[in-house]
Amino acid sequence: MVGVFCQQYCSHSSANVKSVIQRLEEEIRDLESNITDSNSTDRDRLQHKEQELCNFLNERAKGALLRSRFTTIRDMDAPTSFFFGLEKSESGSKQMACLQLPGGRITTNPMKRHAVDYYSKLFQSETCCRDSVDELLQGLPQLTTEDREVLLHSITTFDDKTFDI
Repeated sequence: MVGVFCQQYCSHSSANVKSVIQRLEEEIRDLESNITDSNSTDRDRLQHKEQELCNFLNERAKGALLRSRFTTIRDMDAPTSFFFGLEKSESGSKQMACLQLPGGRITTNPMKRHAVDYYSKLFQSETCCRDSVDELLQGLPQLTTEDREVLLHSITTFDDKTFDI
């Protein structure tokens, strides 16, 4: 009963808003066609009617935006075409389509090679002074010879078992 009342109320208010907007549009058209340069009252009335129409249209846009947000939230995780389209657009936005090279040229074909070269250079090891390495490693705990033999023995034993399998 309440649901039917709400539907009827929404339908009635929507019809009222639509008729008010149509009436305002007609009044604006009439004022625009009959306006003269010297009559400031007609210009003020025209401005007032245009502002009133703008306010109605803004309210209608707010309602459409609210309904759109509700639909978006409702359909966000449901397995619908909206969800799959959203996933497709998200995955597509994470793919690189092209790269801009340091010279400013845009490339698409050798893109992977350029990215691999860049990151290879970024993370490659650099040669350094042997004295610096010794200073860095000085004071680190060392394995005893027995522990070293046990660890090496278990690695070779593991390798032998792997080959047997």
